[in-house]
Amino acid sequence: MVSVMKPARMALRLDALFELALATAVLVPAASGVDLEDAFALNEWAVIGIGALLVPVGLAVWLAKPDRPTLLVLGLANAVGAFFFALYLVVQAEEMNGYGLTVVTAAVLGLALLAVAELVLAKEAGRKAFVA
Repeated sequence: MVSVMKPARMALRLDALFELALATAVLVPAASGVDLEDAFALNEWAVIGIGALLVPVGLAVWLAKPDRPTLLVLGLANAVGAFFFALYLVVQAEEMNGYGLTVVTAAVLGLALLAVAELVLAKEAGRKAFVA
């Protein structure tokens, strides 16, 4: 019988690394003087704020306990995030440059995949708890 905890821990670690990668994709260009307003069609300080917020989120996810409630919350949060980033992409795509489109598209795909993985693992953890 395969333990759900190992895949759950891996999903949380991947989620944390993804959040930190998104933060890096925003903060490093900002520090290098890239015009983020042109890249993301959003106020530069708002983009920097989102990137800065992702750092503690990534660290918190890294340290989170890989249990069913955590997987449910993160899975739902990632699904909501993917939806709103996809909506933003549809509305603002023509105003964004190639870099911004790439980062936001990666965010949508990554968040959607993480949401599916975490919600499936949460369901499996619930099933095992119910059977035990």
